Amino acid sequence: MTEYYLSILKELKDLIINTNYIVGFSLWHENYLINGFLAFLKKDSNALEESIINMQKEEKKEFENSMKNEIAFTREKIMEHEKEFLMKNIAPIRLNDFDSFMEKLNGFTPKNISEFLEEVIKYLRINMKKINVPDIDIVFGFTEVFAKDINDSPYLIDVENRQKNIKYHPEIFYEYMSADDKVISLTIFLLVVHHAYKNELDKAYSILKQNKIDKTESFNQMFMIGKIFTFFGNDAYKSYFKKAKEIDKVRYKSELETFLKQNQQKIFLV
Repeated sequence: MTEYYLSILKELKDLIINTNYIVGFSLWHENYLINGFLAFLKKDSNALEESIINMQKEEKKEFENSMKNEIAFTREKIMEHEKEFLMKNIAPIRLNDFDSFMEKLNGFTPKNISEFLEEVIKYLRINMKKINVPDIDIVFGFTEVFAKDINDSPYLIDVENRQKNIKYHPEIFYEYMSADDKVISLTIFLLVVHHAYKNELDKAYSILKQNKIDKTESFNQMFMIGKIFTFFGNDAYKSYFKKAKEIDKVRYKSELETFLKQNQQKIFLV
């Protein structure tokens, strides 16, 4: 069994990209998820709760960033950012026609964003040799990319109205995750265990019913899921118990005897 736990920890680390060399920090899933898994193995409910809380907080940040990014790619914001860049980096160069160029840009509305970007591209292309600004080539390239599909970009008012009805719900934070299916599955399982440790079996059962968790080679996982299903008379417990028995027949017999006594007490003991 020890070999399995070591292998799954390695697999998790392989699944989750380490971004230290790119942006200076690791993806949040790695530490919190693995710490939570280890807490489950050690039956440390406090450490598991801490991991769940940290995952909820970090996923909230990701959610808020995605909302901000959606705003940033609206027509109004793209035009605003383009003009800000021009004023900050091109205006100080004092090109003769810059003022008239900016006046022309200010006359465009979001409806005419395609023409707006065409004017920016044309101006940058003509004056590229005169503009000694860091990353100007990258900015020019991005502007050309935006211009190709710009008519599909939404208006700010539409995005703001849609976002009014979108709220972050920490209790289902896993639904906002953009991670590998195995990572999400294990995250859901750990949340289920967290509720079980707090004797919130209704919540644990509800999450299990709504999210099918794949069978693994972990006796602990399979038996834990089987126990929760058993409390609610759901026949799904049979397949998880069967899998646990395949993994370790001796342990299965011993743990089942203990669990049957717990079941009679209607208390979820770990």
